[in-house]
Amino acid sequence: MEALGRITAVLLAAILLILFPLRYDATLQRQIREEVILQELINFVEHRKVEKKITKLQYQDFMDRMHGILDGFTVELICYREFVYDQGETREQLLYTDMVNRVMEESVFFFERGDYITIRILHDADGVIEQLESLFIPTGIKEQEYVYGGMIP
Repeated sequence: MEALGRITAVLLAAILLILFPLRYDATLQRQIREEVILQELINFVEHRKVEKKITKLQYQDFMDRMHGILDGFTVELICYREFVYDQGETREQLLYTDMVNRVMEESVFFFERGDYITIRILHDADGVIEQLESLFIPTGIKEQEYVYGGMIP
């Protein structure tokens, strides 16, 4: 009976010595991945603001970089413009919700001064990192959202 207790203790210790560091490493990997994603978003949007256009090749390059970082995500590229009418201060926002289709069909989309561009990434797949992170303590994170945008000067 004493041998069974020792074998159980050794197995439990081996499991804990392997799984806890894996969970810690998964948390660090998730944090690094989030930093890389945010940096990619910032670079993409800031370059579009300077160039005042988005091309099909630029968008595909961005998507290829995201596929290298994430699996199971959706991207929303939104551009809108505010109109101020002469009769009063009525403002209306014209939304381009089909931005991705316009870029892919026309190969280039030019922004005007005052346009707003926003890119939003929803990550909703449980990868290895998320599974390791919720190994002992459920994290409750089911969907992660990354958003960055700005106005075209």
